Amino acid sequence: MPDKIRDSKTIPTYYKSNAPFLYEVLHDTNFKVGVHRLEYYAICFLNAGELNVETNIFYHHVKAPAMFVIAPDVIRDFDHSNKDLNMQVLMFRKEYFLKGQIDINLLDKYEFLEQKDKHIIPLTKPEATKFARYFQFVESKIKELTINTPEIIRSFIYILLNEMDEILQFKKINRDHVLSRNEQMLLDFKILASKHFIEQRKLAFYADKLNVTSKYLSTVIKQTSGKTASEWIKELLLLESKVLLKDNKLSISEIASLLQFTDLSHFGKFFKTHTNLSPLEFRKNKV
Repeated sequence: MPDKIRDSKTIPTYYKSNAPFLYEVLHDTNFKVGVHRLEYYAICFLNAGELNVETNIFYHHVKAPAMFVIAPDVIRDFDHSNKDLNMQVLMFRKEYFLKGQIDINLLDKYEFLEQKDKHIIPLTKPEATKFARYFQFVESKIKELTINTPEIIRSFIYILLNEMDEILQFKKINRDHVLSRNEQMLLDFKILASKHFIEQRKLAFYADKLNVTSKYLSTVIKQTSGKTASEWIKELLLLESKVLLKDNKLSISEIASLLQFTDLSHFGKFFKTHTNLSPLEFRKNKV
């Protein structure tokens, strides 16, 4: 049966639940949960307010009405910019959704689940009204908690995914903005960096993967984003550090080793330079 995310004072960094799906309505009064990682796909319906969404090193300002999705294990952080925020969130485990499916790669058809430039979908008023009805029905079925609730919610996840895919396919046909070559290269670099930043911190690795020279890639990244490749990689390391420090399963020394710092002192210096806190101070304060 479903479970609920707890508030910012009690939510653990790696939220563990045996529930196949989670559901929550978030308002400005209970919204801030900090940097965290979950094992669920998250389908979010922002029906009021505005929101800053950070997933790894991808940043978006989202205005209602909008849908957006976040894949499992992505480091995420939200910050709402006004007091009118209202967002409904339906999370689900991959194995729950695929139960009974013949096609085990079904989720792969929805490119917006993984592609960072397609996971936020602005809605028209009619589209928002339709999704509001869907989520109203989902909430009512979850409150009923009947024996068939898991099957019904699974069906509605399928409906939500297909409705979002249909909107995106239409927008693709009518899209005005096409990424420039430099914008696409920056996107490709950030996607690669999100996967390899722990073991690969040299620009040459990413330039080789993207079939360009290191000098060219360095220039494109700096000109397009205002940050160097090294700064983006350090930002990923800092995010990962914060998530690991909030989880007490690993010692600070083990975290330093996991992130492939040469020693604990090097990790401590890196972390304090970027946060003004030592790793231990951050862990105690759960910033």
